Amino acid sequence: MKKYLFLLLLSTNVYAGDFRVVDGDTIAILKNKPDLSSFPLSIRILNIDTPEIKGKCESEKAKAQEAKLFVEGLINNPKNKVTYKISGWDKYGGRVLGNVFVNGKNLSELMIAKGLAKKYHGEKKSSWCD
Repeated sequence: MKKYLFLLLLSTNVYAGDFRVVDGDTIAILKNKPDLSSFPLSIRILNIDTPEIKGKCESEKAKAQEAKLFVEGLINNPKNKVTYKISGWDKYGGRVLGNVFVNGKNLSELMIAKGLAKKYHGEKKSSWCD
């Protein structure tokens, strides 16, 4: 089933309102999933780390909310075209890994440029608490 799902969702267009933002680096697709409307699908955005909503300090929690609002503003704006490209399954299960694009721009890069995310490639994560 996982391999079949992976092949179906390699790259898909979705529209404003089709998402729920979980946090700055995870979004859930609510609609427009090919033939899988009842299957929950969350995308862990590749190559970034964002602050945690239940972070270790108040500044991390505040930055996490800011990151979440930024993503919500972009992907839920009906003027924006949102696409995603899946690259595989997350090591924790239940999520897929992928890139999300807003009007052709990589969401990871937009978040890094705003200071709402850090580059991440699997190494030990650095603290958001200073």
